[in-house]
Amino acid sequence: MKLHFTSPEEYTSQELAAALSSTHEITSAPDAIDKFYDGLIVGVDTSEDQDDVVLAKELRIAIYSIPEIIYYLCEDKQRIVITGTHGKSTLAACVIHVLNSVNKEVDFFFGSKSSGYTTSVRISEAPLIIIEGSANRCSVFDDRPQFLRLNHHVALITQLEHQYEDLYPSFDEYVRQFDRLADATPKGGSLIYCEEDNLVTVIGGKERDDVRSIPYTSHPGEIKNGVATVESQNGKVNLNVSSDYDLQNIGGAWTLLKRLSVTEEQFYKAMESFEIN
Repeated sequence: MKLHFTSPEEYTSQELAAALSSTHEITSAPDAIDKFYDGLIVGVDTSEDQDDVVLAKELRIAIYSIPEIIYYLCEDKQRIVITGTHGKSTLAACVIHVLNSVNKEVDFFFGSKSSGYTTSVRISEAPLIIIEGSANRCSVFDDRPQFLRLNHHVALITQLEHQYEDLYPSFDEYVRQFDRLADATPKGGSLIYCEEDNLVTVIGGKERDDVRSIPYTSHPGEIKNGVATVESQNGKVNLNVSSDYDLQNIGGAWTLLKRLSVTEEQFYKAMESFEIN
């Protein structure tokens, strides 16, 4: 595909453009567009009156937000969206670390720099992609939260505190976006949710036709000097975690990974080398 990025200074645009540059023709100079482009990729901060946006409209070139192009490129993959106000990037990184450790091919997309990875985007021939889903708007053309444009098969919601007050002035309105995400889970899909957050439990526990709702809680463990000792089927395992929130994220990761056919032995072996920063 021939794609033009309108906001090359935005982190997610930079990372996605770099990830696609080996398999697609990528440009960002405002005067680069012609009628042969397949798409214009707009960032959150792209404005309607930018020269490249105006020209793309005149040439009737398709305009995609970042989550829309991620979906377009990954339409044939199993899409797992991990979201919530806190913990989503750590939880996603944990899941990816374990899958890599057991040689399961996985693509990923993070909305910010993730510890332990040289890039925040990987799109290959892998059958699965883990996506950090943001409640921020898609673009100036689309006020919907980004996670609603990804058409997930599995969604995981961590915990909720008010965020993006400019888009969602009330906390109720913010929470409603996650309820919409849960309602968008397709038949045969799964919704995994943190049972230790009351609002998330209300969202996740609502009955939905042919959707599997799976609660999770913090992984049991005793934290001392930045190390958590947890029990596995083969005895005690030491994990590099420093807070109860880390144990909560590990509990969510393990709940998801079981759905991806990771065994307990594989999980704990991989987790011994996982670093949370």
